Parts: sequence; C-alpha cells; structure tokens
Amino acid sequence: GAGNDLAELLESFLDDPKGDALVVIEAGDLAKTGSLRKLFDDHKSAAAIQCYPDSVRDLDDVVRDALRAEGLSITPDALEDTVARLGSDRGVTRREIEKLVLYMHGQKQVSLEDVRAVMGDEAEARSESACDAAGSGDLAKLDRELERLWASDTQPAQVLRSAMSHFQK
Repeated sequence: GAGNDLAELLESFLDDPKGDALVVIEAGDLAKTGSLRKLFDDHKSAAAIQCYPDSVRDLDDVVRDALRAEGLSITPDALEDTVARLGSDRGVTRREIEKLVLYMHGQKQVSLEDVRAVMGDEAEARSESACDAAGSGDLAKLDRELERLWASDTQPAQVLRSAMSHFQK
C-alpha cells in the first residue's frame, strides 16, 4: 500500500541502507511520473516492476496453455466456467490449474463436471474474507479484500449477495 508520500523516506533508506536485506515495497497503480515510481526507476539499488491483473482474455490463454503443457484439452463450457472461477491473482490461478491437472491424471479432456468437482471460486472466497473482516471490524483487511475484489472485476452486486448470505448465516 505504499504511495508517493513515502518517496522521501525510501530515498534516504536507499541512499544509506542498513544491512543487506532485500526489501520489497508493494504499491498500487503508480503513475510513471509519480515520485515513488520515479525513485525506484532511477535509483541504482531499486527497481519498479509493474504487475498487471489478468483479464478474462488473458485467463483463457493461461488456462489453455497450462493444460496443453500437461497434454490436456478443455471443452468450451469448461473453459468458460474455469475462467469465471478465477480472479486476477496469477498465483491463485496457477494453484487452481495445478489442482485441476492433478485431478485429471490419466484423462485427456477437461469437462465442465471436472471443473466443478475440483475448482474453488476465488471471488466467492474473497467475498467471504471481506465479510469476515467487516464483521470483526478489521477495516484495513476489509479494504484490502474489497480492493482485490474490484481488481478481479467482481461485480458489487455479487459482493452484496454474498454479504447478505454471510450475515444471515
């Protein structure tokens, strides 16, 4: 959650680091002209690495390529359902695909039934996590979880339905 307001502090740290530890700073969407981004782009001991969330089109390719590498194909309806269950977090996507590949051992084509048998729904899990944070009053966690939901293009109505169900239980 770092922002431009930390640029001066981080510059003094980069100019005179204490020890030899690797320090990773995570920030949101920073403009190329922003002071923090400029500091990390220009400093000899730092780097700025942009990470873009996966789009639905990207996820189609990620799923197909990962399955093809394991000798698997996927039906169109199964691919559509798989992509609908994934969000923008590439790590979660990879783990879910690995789980599916393991489940498909010895098979050749992934069907809709296979996807539904083994894959979770990231948006649903994040909605639950956001509801837990709201219920416990952890506003920082709630903000993080909602940010992840919006970044993965989860619809607000889906979050509200999930919240209503969560709190009714």
